[in-house]
Amino acid sequence: ERKSSKSAACFRETLVNGQIAGGSTHTSRAKTAEKQADKVIQKYGKQNLSVTGHSQGGGISYHIATKYDLEGHHYNPAINHSNIVQARKFANNKNAQNIYKTHLDFASPLAYSKNLKKSNTTVHTVGTIKGMDSPVSTHSIDQFSPTPSMVLADGTVSVKRQTAKQSIKNGIKHTVTYHPVGKAVVSVTDQLPSLVHGAIDFGASSAKMGAHLGVNVAINEEQAIVDEMIVDTSLTLAPETMGLSLVAGAGAVFIHHIAGSWVEKHVDKVADKAIDVVSKAGHKATSAFFSLF
Repeated sequence: ERKSSKSAACFRETLVNGQIAGGSTHTSRAKTAEKQADKVIQKYGKQNLSVTGHSQGGGISYHIATKYDLEGHHYNPAINHSNIVQARKFANNKNAQNIYKTHLDFASPLAYSKNLKKSNTTVHTVGTIKGMDSPVSTHSIDQFSPTPSMVLADGTVSVKRQTAKQSIKNGIKHTVTYHPVGKAVVSVTDQLPSLVHGAIDFGASSAKMGAHLGVNVAINEEQAIVDEMIVDTSLTLAPETMGLSLVAGAGAVFIHHIAGSWVEKHVDKVADKAIDVVSKAGHKATSAFFSLF
């Protein structure tokens, strides 16, 4: 009998959860909250009265606060479609609504809707606490009651939180690594920066070798052709110059080879510098890209 009552209660809770997710603002929870609000307002009035809630309780507190024009503070609230569509109805509300949510909270994605501004609502996104990156931890009310790192003289509390980028990156990483395949993918992607940097270095080294080889082949080819022309000319003029053309030809070949060596070294240096510039730019672009994740 107890099991049966528990099962029935669980079914009712699941049914209400589904109704809220579907956009209903007339669930049994909402009606109960409205009756309670009527009693509290009748007894104490609206002055100095505020409403707060978390998760689906945050969705109910938002509904009550906007309907009765009460100051509201809602944490990772389950905002639904009706809250967004009906926002215009509460455009003249005097009291502000404040939504506090973590970036990847699964219960409050609709809180990002700009339409909520029509009901005097402000959304405050906060970075998650380091080490609390799982979907459940990201949604937890504990995200909004951390241990202060410092309390200032005026009572202001300082808390260390992750940046938006860190929160999103670690949240996605934690979620993906639940599955073995996802864990393997994350393992590979963690190595991607070093792999890309290595590929850039290898490419630069190969480019330098290719450039040096190309220059060397070109210089050797040029030297062979010019040397042949000098030797042929020297031999042709040898009888008329009593052999002096051979000496001059040998000197010309020697000077030509020295000039060729200088050109080869100079071109190699220029090519190396150009490749280094491109390689350096590649490393910077790679670092900048992966810093986004």
